[in-house]
Amino acid sequence: MTSMALKAYTAVVGLVCAGAVAVSLHAQNTAASWKADSRAWQQLVRTTIAHDRMTSRDAHRMAVRYNLLVRRTSKSQKRLLIALKKARTAPATTYAPQATVYRSVSSGYSSSSGSAAAPAPAPAPAPAPAPAPAPTTHTS
Repeated sequence: MTSMALKAYTAVVGLVCAGAVAVSLHAQNTAASWKADSRAWQQLVRTTIAHDRMTSRDAHRMAVRYNLLVRRTSKSQKRLLIALKKARTAPATTYAPQATVYRSVSSGYSSSSGSAAAPAPAPAPAPAPAPAPAPTTHTS
């Protein structure tokens, strides 16, 4: 081989080696970033799974509570309908208005001598007063 061919061959081998080193460094950098991305995604998956389990558990609890509420409401409605049916079929009781009875109530105040006031006897019911005429209004 001539010296010119040897120099060209050496230059080509040097360029190939430099290219191989550059590609190798770039591949290492890419692999490192992919590992970091992979770790981040794995952490996100773990967090998502934990959140999903917690949400599923809360949804299940909510469904159980809702079903309990529905059952209680249904039972309450049945009892109400039965009571309503009994009230409708029961003999009607007549309402008899009674006279209003007024009684004196002690205030619990004791006199200075320490003796309590005797309760006053209940007055006899008085007849109801006649209704007053309806008020009239004047507009200008």
